[in-house]
Amino acid sequence: FAELEPQNIDLFGVISGPGSFTGLRVGISALKGLANSLQKPLYGINLLDQVAASIGIATSVIVILEAGRGEIFSGLRQVSGAGFVEQLGDDLYGPPEPLLRTLSERLLSKLSDHASYPLIFAGPTAGRFATLIRDIAREYSQTCEAVSALSPSSPDWQIRQFTDNPAPNLAFHVGRLHAAGVEPTLLPYY
Repeated sequence: FAELEPQNIDLFGVISGPGSFTGLRVGISALKGLANSLQKPLYGINLLDQVAASIGIATSVIVILEAGRGEIFSGLRQVSGAGFVEQLGDDLYGPPEPLLRTLSERLLSKLSDHASYPLIFAGPTAGRFATLIRDIAREYSQTCEAVSALSPSSPDWQIRQFTDNPAPNLAFHVGRLHAAGVEPTLLPYY
């Protein structure tokens, strides 16, 4: 970045939450200042959408993010073949067990309309909830395994823990939105 001239930047992207109120305000304000001064578009990307988009295939994703104090942020996403993400219902915040059960039930009720297999539980700490996810899967007669990549014998439900740096995926996601003519939006998600 140090060798990049500001006028050569085409657009900006920032994770708009969920996260800490102060941290998001500082980060978003800094990017807004840069984007406005250079008269470049700024896309705000919800971290749950970003995690879902980074899966790289058309599928249904329940995203799991640590929220602190033993709670999680979680939401159901449908990823299209082109990599665009649709939020299915409201995101939830609270204790893992009731949230993951609610999202699993929500997905299965929409299965014929929106959802596709494999269903992926994804996020930086998704592996922490593997036992709970497997228990829920068994209740619905679904197979479930922790996987690092898709294979022809993939289980119905998969647990994929991400530890990658999100910056390259964010740049790719923002570039794809911009190329498709999607208008930039920035709504903080505290």
